[in-house]
Amino acid sequence: MADEKKTRKSRAQASADREQLEEIERLRKEMLERSERAIKLRSNDREFHGLNREFQYAQAELTRDYLKSKDVKHPRDVGTIREVLLRRFLSASGYLPRRYAVSTTSFRAVSTTGLLSNELDIALIDPFDSIRLMNREDVFEVFPIESVHGAIQVKSRLTETELASALKNIASFKRLQRNSVTSHGFGIIFCYETGMAWLDIVAKLEAFMAANPPTVWPNAVFILNVGFFAFGSSNSGHFLNSDIETIEQPQVHGRPDQGDLLYSMHSVLLELLRTSGTAPPPFDAYFSLPLVAEERSYRFSMGQFAEVGSCGKHGDFSRKIPPPELERLVEWCSTAPAINWIRANDLGMGHPGDNEAAYARQPGDVRIYNPDGLPLPEILYRQSLFDGREVKTIDYDIVEVGGIPIFVPRHYTEAEGIITGCPTCAKGRGQKGQ
Repeated sequence: MADEKKTRKSRAQASADREQLEEIERLRKEMLERSERAIKLRSNDREFHGLNREFQYAQAELTRDYLKSKDVKHPRDVGTIREVLLRRFLSASGYLPRRYAVSTTSFRAVSTTGLLSNELDIALIDPFDSIRLMNREDVFEVFPIESVHGAIQVKSRLTETELASALKNIASFKRLQRNSVTSHGFGIIFCYETGMAWLDIVAKLEAFMAANPPTVWPNAVFILNVGFFAFGSSNSGHFLNSDIETIEQPQVHGRPDQGDLLYSMHSVLLELLRTSGTAPPPFDAYFSLPLVAEERSYRFSMGQFAEVGSCGKHGDFSRKIPPPELERLVEWCSTAPAINWIRANDLGMGHPGDNEAAYARQPGDVRIYNPDGLPLPEILYRQSLFDGREVKTIDYDIVEVGGIPIFVPRHYTEAEGIITGCPTCAKGRGQKGQ
């Protein structure tokens, strides 16, 4: 009985969704017909009377090309074709100023923090100062985030799954930090069609809005021949990052297509480009990027010498700090006292730590991860044999997080698993790499 009620409710909802889409399509066709009649009358008077007609032609052509692409059956090929259709319009229509350029392939953006965006379809870049960090057979590129104004994620048919994927990809781009550029990049979602009801799209955008900071919200969602959506206040929708990020009581706004959706998207795109910033990327900063643990980045001060561990049984392995351990390390050290790095080593060697002149000559503070409050000589140095003699050698790693160097004693590395060991050995013990 309960299943029957659920089935009837599901059918009723599906019927309501279809009716809603049909009503939107009816209104769209009615407005488009009126617009076409007006354009026809104007065209009798003069050759050019505004962009209205030109963008209606372009939207109709894009729609026809999209429908023709349905003859292709392989999903990857279909997706590539539909990216190419929008990319061709943007780059060849003549409506994009030459100070901006469109990427020729799918891409990822990367920041000097080491964080990398998910794969995105179209980049709007600076054609003069941009550089390409990586290229593979002209089908995949990596750009420094400083070179990219914004990104467009293209979807063929918008579903709940595809919308969630597009939102995630745009967020991965907008979270990246830029050097010498104060503004965030922008992100647009463009779809050719959808089977989702209007209110369902609004609900999914509202859920994303509630779960994520405004800095990673998409600037707009456009669905060809259906309409567009934007975040805003109670009065109107906003497209610019500066406006979106200051909304106090955000709402999702939408407008059905009136035959001018492609024009609306391009108009928003131009305004986003005018208000976004790029800068010559810091080339040297991209030579060796930090390691990444989810949203944080870090590096070993000894670089690749410290990144590579060696297991007598299984050979070389990568030494890493898992996200929970890095978070714990940062949280504890955020309240730990800073100490001059020479003084720290003096104390670790068992010296008084009172050579103020030496510390003044070699400034630089560090934090020492020592949650148990152990004596520094016990955790910073150990006795080792060298050329038949016992000598003291350092027994800690230096990890830089957010520009702050942290001494991580190997005592805690082993006791708490802060830095991973041989993953094969750990797997055999049923543990994570330690």
